[in-house]
Amino acid sequence: MILQLAIAAAFCVLQDAPSESRPADTTSSRPAEVLPLKLLYAGNAGTPYTASWEAFLKQHAAQVKVISGSALTAAAMEGFDVVIVDGEVESKSANGEPRLKSEKIPLTLNEAQGIPMLMMGGQGGFLSDDWKLKLSWHHG
Repeated sequence: MILQLAIAAAFCVLQDAPSESRPADTTSSRPAEVLPLKLLYAGNAGTPYTASWEAFLKQHAAQVKVISGSALTAAAMEGFDVVIVDGEVESKSANGEPRLKSEKIPLTLNEAQGIPMLMMGGQGGFLSDDWKLKLSWHHG
């Protein structure tokens, strides 16, 4: 059941996702569907980008908590149905590599087992690289 709800949440995210050029629509005439999910959003806490996502997710989920990517641990994930890993890429280094606003996520792949996780944005890309996932930037 949790997997089906996680998939439904991902579709909601993709359908109405806020973007930098289009802030979250909080005045929509249609009522928001609220899914019975507890979401943990790990990203660049305290930024306008994350605030936009938090406002959007709170319209569609029973509970939303936002933490920085560097605070994402197995203990932080306890009690949540879905984890969303996201984060803006701030700049590029001298050799062209993207740099993130937050620190590396300390969570290991083994610790992440058993909970649906949506990885997106720069932070999701870097985490998938760290875990050497097939969908990552460097290992795909």
